Amino acid sequence: MAEFILLFVAIGILPRRTLREKKIYCISVCILMCCLVGLRNINIGQLDTVRGYIPEFKRILNMSYKDIFVQFKDPIFYVVEKLWQQVSTNEYVFLFVFGIPYNASIAYFIYKYSDYPGISFVAVMGLSIWKYAFTGMRHVMAAAFLICAFIALVENKKKLHWTLIIIAACFHSTAIIFFIVYPLTKFKKIERYIPLTGIIALFSFLLRKYMLSLIGFILSLLKSSRYIRYSQVGEVGNLQGYLLNLLIITVLLFIYGTRSKIREDNISKKSAYKLNTGNISFKLLDTMQFITLILYALSPVIFEFSRVATFFGFSTIVLIPQYINLEKNEKTKIIIRLVISFCFAILFLFIVAPRGNLIPYYFNWEQYR
Repeated sequence: MAEFILLFVAIGILPRRTLREKKIYCISVCILMCCLVGLRNINIGQLDTVRGYIPEFKRILNMSYKDIFVQFKDPIFYVVEKLWQQVSTNEYVFLFVFGIPYNASIAYFIYKYSDYPGISFVAVMGLSIWKYAFTGMRHVMAAAFLICAFIALVENKKKLHWTLIIIAACFHSTAIIFFIVYPLTKFKKIERYIPLTGIIALFSFLLRKYMLSLIGFILSLLKSSRYIRYSQVGEVGNLQGYLLNLLIITVLLFIYGTRSKIREDNISKKSAYKLNTGNISFKLLDTMQFITLILYALSPVIFEFSRVATFFGFSTIVLIPQYINLEKNEKTKIIIRLVISFCFAILFLFIVAPRGNLIPYYFNWEQYR
């Protein structure tokens, strides 16, 4: 695993490749990511797999489709799982195959829109986006469709965009929140609202108990059991994800904000969310980052908002290279790419991976110690 990250650090500082080289690189990395996720020991990750998904996989072997709809939340995921069992009942094959859509969608997204795919892949790990591939199977199945929904929006295929969000919500109901992206793109200069996220974060941190009580009261009126589950889990969110993403967007806007506005005038005639260069509109990327910050700011109140934030935070993996590419001095650009790649690698190796129980890494044929 460590060698894998160091390889990305080296590749991250290289200039943009030809389209063919970029394609080969992204496919190669995608295969490697799929293998690392699919061939892991089931104990790798935050135990959702060994405590939840594997027991459920075995449980539905003898269940009818009707029982699945009655007994499971977000039953479509388990229906697809049941259908897969007609092909194989091996839990390791199940883990491998169901991890492919998420890794493939990330790789395709990077191939299509990232100026520096090496940086993007390291950012995927440093920003905890890849971590969920090892643990949140319903979450990542939904996220795979949401990444495709985002691509559809960029390409001005709105009907496909909305359809893919609905499909994603069938796998994980929280994915329905992605519907807010399109309306928020109508706001002018949304980056001006970023200070508002700081106020939300401060209130969430200082008044968590009172805000949670208010949410609990509202959910009790709806006769929802979610508040009880949050209370029993006892997880308290933190603002680390918020502070990291705030630092990224603040620095980029401070240094390259003016240049990005000049480039924003070069919008494609075919899509309001795409530049003539083929890159994503800076306005759309800033909107995604704003939503990410809002959700991370609320995570001290409801811990799972930090997971939901990754539904939008994946855009950061192309936002960073796109802003860096506004730098005119080539030597400065190389230094920036090197520093960013190194920082994300360190972040993954010493914070994300240890906390996510990703290292030391064990294959499924190895004994977990």
